[in-house]
Amino acid sequence: MTTLARPNHPARLAGVFAASVAAFALVAAAAVALLYIFDSETGSDGVGAGLPVNADVQLPAGMVMVRNVGDADAWEAELGFAPVEPEALPDGLGDALYYVQQPDAAGRSAGHLRYVTEDGGLLLVVVEQQGTIANDRPMRTGETTTTREHIESFGCGTIVVTAQLFFSLDTPGAPDATASLAIADNFVAGMRDQCG
Repeated sequence: MTTLARPNHPARLAGVFAASVAAFALVAAAAVALLYIFDSETGSDGVGAGLPVNADVQLPAGMVMVRNVGDADAWEAELGFAPVEPEALPDGLGDALYYVQQPDAAGRSAGHLRYVTEDGGLLLVVVEQQGTIANDRPMRTGETTTTREHIESFGCGTIVVTAQLFFSLDTPGAPDATASLAIADNFVAGMRDQCG
C-alpha cells in the first residue's frame, strides 16, 4: 500500500534543526559541568594533590609512598634532622630532589635524596632515616635486562644511610659491571669518609 505525504516545509525543517541543536547544546553543557566538578574536587596540581600531608595511604607490601618536599629546609622540618648531602657525586648528576617517605606502621619515616643524569643513565637515591645500624651491610648488586643496581647501607652518626645506584644498560656508553661497581664503591667510600 502506498500513502502520499506532504513534502516537508522549510520552516518545519528549520524548527527540527533548532531543536536538535538545543538538545546537543544541553548534553555538551552537562558534560562540561561534570568535568568542572571533577576538576574542582580532585584539584589540578597532579596526582595526589587532594591528599592531606599526613594521609594514611595503604599500599601493598614492599611499596612505599614518597612525596617531593621541595628543599632541605622542608625535609628537616618534617623529619627532624637535616639531610646528609653527599659532598662528592658521580659525574653528570644533577641537583638533589628532596622526598619524604610515608611513615611505616611503627611511625618511622625516611627521607630520600634523588639525583639523576640528564640522559637518565644513572639514578642515585640516598635514603636516610634516624637510628643506628648494628652492622654495616655489604654492597648488594643485581642486574636485570635493563638495569644494574648497587645498594649499600651504613651508619652515619645517628642516621642510617642506604645508597642506591641504578645504572641504565640501555643508555649509550653505559659502564660495564666492573666500572659501575667502582663508581658505586667510590661514592659510598666518600660518604663514609664524610660521616667520619
